[in-house]
Amino acid sequence: ARSAGSIVARVERGTGTTLDEESTLVATRLSPTARERDLATLAGNLVSESGLDPRDLLARLGIDYVLLDTTGGTEEAARRQSMAEALDSDPAFVAVGQTDTGRLWRFTGEHAAHAPGGAGDNTATPYEVVVLVVQGIVVLAALLLAIPTRRRPRSRSTAGTIDDPETIFGEEDDV
Repeated sequence: ARSAGSIVARVERGTGTTLDEESTLVATRLSPTARERDLATLAGNLVSESGLDPRDLLARLGIDYVLLDTTGGTEEAARRQSMAEALDSDPAFVAVGQTDTGRLWRFTGEHAAHAPGGAGDNTATPYEVVVLVVQGIVVLAALLLAIPTRRRPRSRSTAGTIDDPETIFGEEDDV
């Protein structure tokens, strides 16, 4: 749950959220990555008239468009209007228009190619690298155990078979 007055920012690429971005390793990360900190800084400065020039962060994150979600209740309508006015007044953006999910702005500046290593980058910290190495070792061990070995001949028992008569104890043995 979000606290009152907070904003949510995320970068969507291609067809949207991938399975890597939904992994437990990413979702339970204790501290944000440098990329996530940059995105939080950018989002906070875009929706307020802070005077920060967002071009560098937008270029570094490879962001082309900003969507301000306007779906929701009327209790935050004034706050959303204030955010929209801040984006409208930023010369780095041109308003595209209203969509089904909110208002859209296009970044007008030059930016680098979309940098990899978004939310699905599972090698951002040493802990994540160790987890991936351990997972690789487990998979390799499972593959090695699955390789069939040579056939061993079955050992034959010298004891009786099913067809042999069973030994019957007489009544005198009960004494």
